[in-house]
Amino acid sequence: MNPVFSPDSRSVAFWSGVDQTVKRIAVTGGTAVTVCPADRPYGMSWGPSGIVVGQGTKGILRASPDGGPPEVLVSLKPGEAAHGPEVLPADQWVLFTLASGTGGGDRWDTAQIVVQSLKTGERKTLVQGGSDARYLPTGHIVYARGGVLFAIPFDLRQMAVRGESVPMVEGVRRSDGIQTGAAHFSVSRTGSLVYVPGPAGSSAQGDVALVDRKGVIEKLTIPTGSYESLRLSPDGKQLALGVADNRGANTWIYEMSGASSLRQLTFGGRNRLPVWTADGQRIVFQSDREGDLGIFWQRADGTDTARRLTKPEPGTSHAPESWSRPDELFSFSVSTGSGFSLRMFSVRDGKTASFSDVRSGFPIDSVFSPDGKWVAYIQYEGASSSPELRVEPFPATGAKYIISKGVLHPLWSPDGNALFYTAPAQLFMVSITTRPSFKFGPPVRLPRSFQAFGPTTPRSHDIMSDGRFVGVVPLGESVGAPAQIHVVLNWLEELKQRVPVGR
Repeated sequence: MNPVFSPDSRSVAFWSGVDQTVKRIAVTGGTAVTVCPADRPYGMSWGPSGIVVGQGTKGILRASPDGGPPEVLVSLKPGEAAHGPEVLPADQWVLFTLASGTGGGDRWDTAQIVVQSLKTGERKTLVQGGSDARYLPTGHIVYARGGVLFAIPFDLRQMAVRGESVPMVEGVRRSDGIQTGAAHFSVSRTGSLVYVPGPAGSSAQGDVALVDRKGVIEKLTIPTGSYESLRLSPDGKQLALGVADNRGANTWIYEMSGASSLRQLTFGGRNRLPVWTADGQRIVFQSDREGDLGIFWQRADGTDTARRLTKPEPGTSHAPESWSRPDELFSFSVSTGSGFSLRMFSVRDGKTASFSDVRSGFPIDSVFSPDGKWVAYIQYEGASSSPELRVEPFPATGAKYIISKGVLHPLWSPDGNALFYTAPAQLFMVSITTRPSFKFGPPVRLPRSFQAFGPTTPRSHDIMSDGRFVGVVPLGESVGAPAQIHVVLNWLEELKQRVPVGR
């Protein structure tokens, strides 16, 4: 992850999930050399003074490209997270994004872009509301808010911005999910801008539709919006779906009969990743309403308030994933700075327990089979491997079955005789047999996939009892349209004209 060029463009530094280290390698190839250990980066840069790595809640590190122990450039207070560090010219100050709280993606849009003295620790706020700032030699800071790039004049001698921010480019892709404040753009010293296009807001717009096995789409009476984590109730009569945009994130309920409009269920904080209980009476979800990312539940009819089920340790977060109908328990992932693990929560006694030895660099996305006897999940062991779809019996016996590699978002069929999973712009199915022994067939590609493919994006579809899917279809384009990279030549000339620095 996070490849960055050296100042002379002869080497590339990157983070390896295999051994949790920063490495460097010549652009001509050869052996990668370990620079230092580090957690998964929240942005990285390589300047004349060394390689600088954002570590989220653990602050910012700087390491020599030749190796050796890294130094801590910036330490943070509890509840703070740092992203996108860059040591400014003269090696006196570091520029980075400072986010507060444990909320979702909008905490990066409300974050502060700051500079901090490497000598005294003095911190100055440059911009309130934005992330992933870059210093340009034209005397500007360029940063992202939502899916828009902004520019503002910056006085390097005074360490202060001048004037107002000006929107320069609309429709720039942001990082998948809520992990970091990254925006997919870069500016070269020769004046070119490169970026990956995306929605102008923080979340992609889409339509919610029914899709049959032939790929025929039937749009539901739900307004176009930014939807995620669609989950059908056990009886198939209601749909819980997350609505995440610049205004917040909440769980809403839709009657599949279309007899009523969308109804907002959760209020207060960011409430994401809904999971139905087996009786269809409650929704389990992740919320930051009490300052951390724990798991709560609430009656689906909205007649009560949310109640906490789990409380994560400092520096960790919990995300519900799947409910086991026979056992009255649910699986949930525990996220730390270095990866994810899988646990089970028993509703009967309120206790948690680890499941198997599942560890992953990306969300595990576990899902119980309909009979509760099997768990499918995603295992990602590191940068030299691909995400693997695995199945284990529940309770765990040590047996593991690798279904496919390079895929995400497992989903069981209602009868438990098939597993579905996604690859880029593709949806696949494999037949499953569990008796007398576990076996699976070859993958069969289905004619249509759904929005939000990515290792940190939640599954955006579910399956009905009749075999049709309900999911988010990208707005205004066919599913699986190829991604593009946009290049704007001489962009710095446009920047200087539209955002003059002055004297």
